[in-house]
Amino acid sequence: DEYEESTRFLSLSLDSFSKGGDIKKIAEVQNDLGSVFYMQGDLETAKQFYENALPELENLKHYRYLRYTLSNLGELAMEEKQWDSGLVFFEKVKNLAVLTLDRDYKCAAFCGISECYFGKGDLELAELCLLEALELSRDNPESIEYGTANRLAAMISYQKKEKKLALEQIRIAESVIRKVNDEHELSKVLEQKKKIEFKE
Repeated sequence: DEYEESTRFLSLSLDSFSKGGDIKKIAEVQNDLGSVFYMQGDLETAKQFYENALPELENLKHYRYLRYTLSNLGELAMEEKQWDSGLVFFEKVKNLAVLTLDRDYKCAAFCGISECYFGKGDLELAELCLLEALELSRDNPESIEYGTANRLAAMISYQKKEKKLALEQIRIAESVIRKVNDEHELSKVLEQKKKIEFKE
């Protein structure tokens, strides 16, 4: 099994780096282990690894890994419908993206913030953040960020009873996400599409 092999390899790496006291490598492997457990659906174990990695990545200012860890903790918070926690993580991703001039991560952060506000029932703020995400992703219509932004746009349009527009947006989202081949995001897209088409 691919996941078992990855877990075994990363666990051995973690033991090795722990003995050597390499804090940076330990934090990186903890993040990677979190991602392996996340992909397997073991959210609790994934969260533990991400939370273990986070303080060291912040102390080290290891921005590349830090943005992964914060984004994934934000995603986990959304899975658990902990919208306020999600907002905290995605705000940190946004600040980091501004600091490192990373347009894609800034867009992803606005998508996460928008989805958290949507979850909280604040449609106005959700839409405001979505407009930022759409503007940032417009130049890259084949990116996962553009696909995600269109999924969120469809959610908001559907909520506003604009069914025809929602259907157009979710079809754009599906087309983009199928091309980038992201199973996690695709499952969200298909779930939303089913909801819209059922009421069409």
